[in-house]
Amino acid sequence: MRWVERLRIFLFEGERTLSSSYKEKAAYVARLLYLTVWKFNRDFCFDRAASLAFATIISLIPLAVLFVSFVGLLGGGEEIIKYVQDKVFPVVAPEFQDELVGWLEKYISPTAFRAGPAGIINLAAVVGLVMAALNILITAERVFNHIWRAKGTRHYFQKVTAFWVLLTSSPFLILASIWVGNVIAPKGGAVENFLNTHWWAGAAYRGLAPLLVEATCFSLIYLFLPSTRVQMRSAVAAGLSAAVLWELSKRAFYLYVARAVTVTNFYKQLATVPLFFLWLFLTWIILLWGGQLAYALQNFKTLSRLQEKGLTGHKYSLPFLGLTLLFSIHEAFVKGQDPPALEDLADRLEIPMEELEDLATTFCEQGILMEDAGRPGRYGLKRHPATVSIEEVVRRLFEKEFPAEAQRFAPHAETRPAEEKLKGAPVTTADALFRRAYGQLMKVFAGKTLEEALCRLGTSGAEPSGGSDDSPAKTPDPASADLRR
Repeated sequence: MRWVERLRIFLFEGERTLSSSYKEKAAYVARLLYLTVWKFNRDFCFDRAASLAFATIISLIPLAVLFVSFVGLLGGGEEIIKYVQDKVFPVVAPEFQDELVGWLEKYISPTAFRAGPAGIINLAAVVGLVMAALNILITAERVFNHIWRAKGTRHYFQKVTAFWVLLTSSPFLILASIWVGNVIAPKGGAVENFLNTHWWAGAAYRGLAPLLVEATCFSLIYLFLPSTRVQMRSAVAAGLSAAVLWELSKRAFYLYVARAVTVTNFYKQLATVPLFFLWLFLTWIILLWGGQLAYALQNFKTLSRLQEKGLTGHKYSLPFLGLTLLFSIHEAFVKGQDPPALEDLADRLEIPMEELEDLATTFCEQGILMEDAGRPGRYGLKRHPATVSIEEVVRRLFEKEFPAEAQRFAPHAETRPAEEKLKGAPVTTADALFRRAYGQLMKVFAGKTLEEALCRLGTSGAEPSGGSDDSPAKTPDPASADLRR
């Protein structure tokens, strides 16, 4: 739309003559909000919020059965359930807390685990409930990985383990919070009397306490749910913003429910169902918006440059990015400097940092790099640079990015038996040209190591003129025979 393009030009391509720090901060916030909304719309987050709301509904009953049944095994199970009803439900769904409490008491049994092998909860039932409840975690992780452009993902066993640890540890965390609350503000104590006596203190406590809890939960989601590294400051800022927005939305939605007489009259007794679905959808919209805000905060420079140039993004091949990363790390080591941060290198290349993180993870798995434990986001060489083959790095990354082309154009494809060639696809003109081009590309890197390449090329990027090992071979290329045919 025209007004969106005009807004982009005004925010990112306009004159930067800002006279005060307040105007600079306001311009920064405006650009940040624009980037967040732009990427939110680009990633179809409204559709993804709808799918997450549906997954939440599917996982809600199995999750409630598992939690309440496990709590029933603990000595303080009734106290934990009462705490969830009195403290958690008013925060999570204040408009439907009475319905949720009634549903929990009527349909979910806290003694299901004690029913024995013949009861509803045996080994097969537990596995089925865990898989059903895990659906929301898998769906949410997939969506957040899409937001963060994270190519890696956790193994299914890791997801099940993390889910089970969270499920079994949450009752103990609730018990700890109950104990801390009784110690800090016991019933009838000085703190409670002070809050009841001074209305402003009570109002601040009732407003800030839920906000801090919500901000902590949102920050942990943004920090640990994506399968990539998220900076603490980005996750905390996004978590606090999402918590404030969620608090405002709760109050607005409560006002809507209280005055939506037409809706309640139309649905009668079922009015709670569509309203609860709508509340879940709104909650996931806020959660995804916070995730986009965290991404925009962490990649603000890169996204701003893309908007300034009106680009959708730079695209480099994996071999180029991989060699750039390795040479940057080795060159900094030779000069006695600290390893470059992935964030700085990504800003220089104008690409998302997740692309370099994925490459760094690949090199760590191959034993080429290792991460600096004291400074996350910085990597050093794990092997001596004389043992790192440039040809092997380029070949592996080419195979990772273009597996079908690597298999079709690899040098071993020229030496396959004739009968094997006949079984496959016929050799076309494009095949012959790309095989020849792939062969010439690999000759440039053949026999070179990371140390040797840096010494020969130096910082100028130009190879000495005396080098003749990379000159095109004068022997006939098998691909040329295919091309002449």
